[in-house]
Amino acid sequence: MTAVSAEPGVVLLESAHGLCRLVSARPFDPAATPAAPWSPGLRVLPDAERDAAGPEVLTCWYEDAGPAGLCWEDGGVRVRLPWQDTAGGAEIGYVAAVLMERDRQRHGYFTLHSASAALGRSGVLLLGKEGAGKTSVLTHLCLARGAELIGNDLSVIGGPGPRYEIAAGTRFLFLRQASVSRSMRALDLPAPARTGLDSWRTKWMVDPADAGICVAEGPRPLDHVFSVHVDESQDGLRVEAVDDAATLLHLHENAARYVRGTATHVLHGRARRPLGYLPSLDTESFYLHRVRVIEHLATELGIHYVSGPAAAVAAHIAEAVR
Repeated sequence: MTAVSAEPGVVLLESAHGLCRLVSARPFDPAATPAAPWSPGLRVLPDAERDAAGPEVLTCWYEDAGPAGLCWEDGGVRVRLPWQDTAGGAEIGYVAAVLMERDRQRHGYFTLHSASAALGRSGVLLLGKEGAGKTSVLTHLCLARGAELIGNDLSVIGGPGPRYEIAAGTRFLFLRQASVSRSMRALDLPAPARTGLDSWRTKWMVDPADAGICVAEGPRPLDHVFSVHVDESQDGLRVEAVDDAATLLHLHENAARYVRGTATHVLHGRARRPLGYLPSLDTESFYLHRVRVIEHLATELGIHYVSGPAAAVAAHIAEAVR
């Protein structure tokens, strides 16, 4: 990973087909901020590649003087925030992630709240709302069924078509203590540090290597889509194809939430106040491409709903893929 120069100036950030420029009044390494794990494959490009980006790449200007806030203008956004209120640059990283998502969608890719794994040559996308059990199923797939992790929590999918791919994802496990106790007790996973929170709010980030999970290198063709729901009390599995309005509406909303900024509300300081307005960076052409990808998932691949105990759901998915 390339570190930023000790001198203030311009760097070019890259994350899974997305670029943005960062012009900072203060030298820091964006790839080392607390926001970095949430931008798949985030890296700072070498100076030799910095000027290769075209004029459509947006810029994040960071200044540590003046009243805190966001100022959107042609070509990007200006962030004003005292450095001590940036949590080590995290707020700047979250704003940059929105700009990179805009560039990512310009190339036909978009971010989904999802999990994803590689089983052999196939890419498997796991959908489900928060708490549905995506991480539990993913962990069982990797530790008991030989899968490799592509992404947990966020996956980047798309491409020019007609065949689409899972390009990248966030390479960590974000474990909820309640889910580990409920669905992953048989797996050898690192224990969380004590937090004082209840088991639902206690979540901790784990490096896959510390859990014995292999990470997939490179993209995988998006061959299978499952909507999962873990229910350890369920007797057996429920499996069915789904193309109902609720499932499709949620998928469309999921695909748009990052470029529209609805997934990123930047809070700063001890009071956790919003830094400012994040406008939608969506366009009609981005929208139409997402529609094509989602129609491919729903009508050509088919979305299969699988509910039941986590280990059994993972076993069914592994068998269906192979």
